[in-house]
Amino acid sequence: MYVDAAYTMRTAAGTVTPFAWDRTFSGYPDLCSAGAGLPGALLRRWTGTASAMEQPPLDHHYLCQHLGGAKRVVRRGGAAICADADQGSISLIPTGTAYSWKTRGPIGFAHLYLDPRMVDRVVNEEFDRDPRDIELVDCVGASLPLISALMSGLVAQLQIPSFASRLLLDTLLHNLVVQLLSECSTLTGSSSPARHSIAPRRLRRVFEYIDTNLASEIALDDLASVAGSSRYHFARAFRDATGLPPYRYVIHRRVDAAKGLLIEDGLSVAEVAERCGFNSAAQFTAMFRQVLGTSPGRFRREH
Repeated sequence: MYVDAAYTMRTAAGTVTPFAWDRTFSGYPDLCSAGAGLPGALLRRWTGTASAMEQPPLDHHYLCQHLGGAKRVVRRGGAAICADADQGSISLIPTGTAYSWKTRGPIGFAHLYLDPRMVDRVVNEEFDRDPRDIELVDCVGASLPLISALMSGLVAQLQIPSFASRLLLDTLLHNLVVQLLSECSTLTGSSSPARHSIAPRRLRRVFEYIDTNLASEIALDDLASVAGSSRYHFARAFRDATGLPPYRYVIHRRVDAAKGLLIEDGLSVAEVAERCGFNSAAQFTAMFRQVLGTSPGRFRREH
């Protein structure tokens, strides 16, 4: 089993790590994000495990996305809950709480474990609030369409490694945590992410870094470091300044670079994809078509 170093740290007193809990499950995950570069988070998905599950107090918050079809979920320990969970519905369990679970219906779920320190940083930097004043509020089988869609997006990216983008994974996770705090925490209803800005000279520095490193993997932390800000501040400030999230801007720049290579250098599509930082020719073709509405091959023939 691959063990991400981020999840072998000493736990808070009386809590266990996600990996330690996962070892008690009756089956193995069919998807795991360990090693994929989700900062402060771990995503795993299971199908067909036992219907009864004992959950110890964890050192992470975790989201459960209910999959496989509609079911009834019973939670005991603390406040007992019996809820009908539709496909894609969400349960949220804050760190340090323990429950017994029983599922009646198809067994399928994805767990997204969130490091509380990462969530606290988002509270501070996106909402300009003291994390000590904010708590996540648990729920079982809740209909939270945007959170569910963002989690499904993470799963979809991880299912096809050749298509997965580190920058897109970072962005999806960031947006999910912001939405989670907006919908499932003690933030007041009037709270909204703080407005951020980025100085023009710092923005130019980021543009230059992207253009210089198009052939390499670019992470949100890399761009934030160049801008001299936190990753959370940077993501929103960049979108406010350019109208595009960082991962989408990088895709556009890679496609622009690819257009020149397709016309002038006579390289194969696979070679152009590699030189412009795409994970595969398939990903390059899909992104090229998404941006320009045509395939690389047709673009080359027409120009």
